[in-house]
Amino acid sequence: MDKSERLPGVSSDNCPPVIVTDTRSDIRRARIRATFRDLGQLLFLGAIDYFFFNWPLAHIPFLSRGASAFVVVLLNAIILTHVIMMRMLPRMRAKRIAATWRLSERARFFATTRQP
Repeated sequence: MDKSERLPGVSSDNCPPVIVTDTRSDIRRARIRATFRDLGQLLFLGAIDYFFFNWPLAHIPFLSRGASAFVVVLLNAIILTHVIMMRMLPRMRAKRIAATWRLSERARFFATTRQP
């Protein structure tokens, strides 16, 4: 930080930031929960697909077998798109916000490695 950006009398040398909490374990636990939730949704979706396509009499009431299959395929596409976008959207938003930062902040953001 340049001296011109600080208030008079403020020095950054003798006042390092104090870490109050370590959120790595919380973030890891949230990522694991999200992964299990996504896997559960995909397994449930696979079970429904298996049941629907292997049992010839399965259909949505008041729809033919072909129309029911179209609805199932459409819902599969919607659910898969939802799962993928929920993983990609936060990363895309973070990059968009980071585009407004100074070059040094942006370099630090893009240089960090993802922690498991």
